[in-house]
This record gives sequence, structure tokens and C-alpha cells, in this order.
Amino acid sequence: MLISGSMAGLSQAVLGCPIEVVKIRLQTLGYIGRSYDCMRYIYNHEGIYGLYRGLVPMIWRDILPYGIYSIVYDWMYEVGNEIAVVRAIRMQSETHNGTLALKLEATLTSFAALLASVLSWTLIAPLDVVKTIMQAETNPSIHRNMLECVSMLWRAHNYRVLFSGVYMNIGKSYATLCGYQYCLNKCQSSVAKENKDRLNK
Repeated sequence: MLISGSMAGLSQAVLGCPIEVVKIRLQTLGYIGRSYDCMRYIYNHEGIYGLYRGLVPMIWRDILPYGIYSIVYDWMYEVGNEIAVVRAIRMQSETHNGTLALKLEATLTSFAALLASVLSWTLIAPLDVVKTIMQAETNPSIHRNMLECVSMLWRAHNYRVLFSGVYMNIGKSYATLCGYQYCLNKCQSSVAKENKDRLNK
């Protein structure tokens, strides 16, 4: 679970870094125009390195939370199986509609999502801040690596700046995971209802 989640985060970081750089430049520098024009401007003035600024902290930022979430989710599922009532409802849902089981799964997953979001984003908040600072900088000679950026931020603003926006990221992550689970439960409920109607016919 850890390896699968971490590999997903690594793939997202490598493929999404140029997109993230363009997004941040559009949001922070007031660039007016199409995203493609902004990407071409960065490439013409900063080269391919400009499109991959902040890749290292972005890789670490995306590897850790995906891995942690996968482990926490799996752990929460196993914890549920240790509870007799939960295990009985899950077994019953294999032959019945399973509405109660779906609601229970949503509750357990919601708690798992909250726990995973708090753990992962609290740990990686400094990486997210460093990534954003590096990607917003247009001068290649500034923030040439992660340690230099951390040192500059620490001297200028102390350690608290490294946790800027952590609550917003926790909320975003939690809302995303809960939204995913809600949609998944709706799909499963619809399929269960169709199967029940087919058996009744």
C-alpha cells in the first residue's frame, strides 16, 4: 500500500510539475493570457529548468501524503474488521442491499480521510511552502535548491512561515477524499439496487 501510494504521488509530481509552475505564476505574478502562452514564456526565458523548478520538494510532498493515506486507509479498514458489528454488517452486505454497510463504510472512511489528511499535511507543510516559493521565483539564481530556500525563509520569518496554509491544505484534502467516498458509495448503492431488482424479477 505504501509503495503503490508513493509511486502514484511520484508520477503526479513529475507529470504535474510544469502545470503547477504555470498555475502559480498565473496566480502570483498577474500574468494575463493563456496558460500555454505562459508555459512558452517560461521555457523561452528560463529553459526546461524553469518548468521544473521546485520538482524536488514537490516529489517529496506528493510521495509522503499518498503513501501515508494508503496506509491509514488500509489500517482503518482492518480496524473495522476487528469490530464484530462491523464485520457482521459487511458480511451481510454481500447478499443484501447493504445500505447500512455503505453508511458505515462512509463514516469509517471519513474518519480515515481526516486522520490521513492531518498526519500527511502536517508533516509535509514545509515542503509545500518551499515548493511554492521556488516555483513563484523567476530568477534562476535565487532559491537554487531546497535547503537554500528553507534557510532564507527561516532567517526572514522564523519556522512558523514553513507551516503557512496547513489548515487549508488539510481541509482541501479531507473534502476531496470525502467527496470521492460519497460518489463511490452512490455508485455502489445504485449497483446493489439494480442487482436486487434483477434478482426479484
